[in-house]
Amino acid sequence: MNTSKPLIERLAALLGSEGDVGHIALFLWAASASALSALLVRDLAQTTARYEAFVMAIARLNALLASQPRTRGDDISAAQADAANTFFFGDKGDD
Repeated sequence: MNTSKPLIERLAALLGSEGDVGHIALFLWAASASALSALLVRDLAQTTARYEAFVMAIARLNALLASQPRTRGDDISAAQADAANTFFFGDKGDD
């Protein structure tokens, strides 16, 4: 095989002499569809992990708030509001 020609010229000559344009188009379609599917599965896995982390954070917050006594029926107390602000924002939320 002559290696003095660039790779693209050798591929063009090979496909021109033995390849079929339909096969090339089918290969390119299958390769791009497979790559897109792999990217979608990766993104779905990342989204699932973020959703699971969100659900776990809500569960921790619920446990934190449930451990504190309720003072006024269904209303949230100042202590619960402070706990929620600390949980989500890392401070008391006093600006």
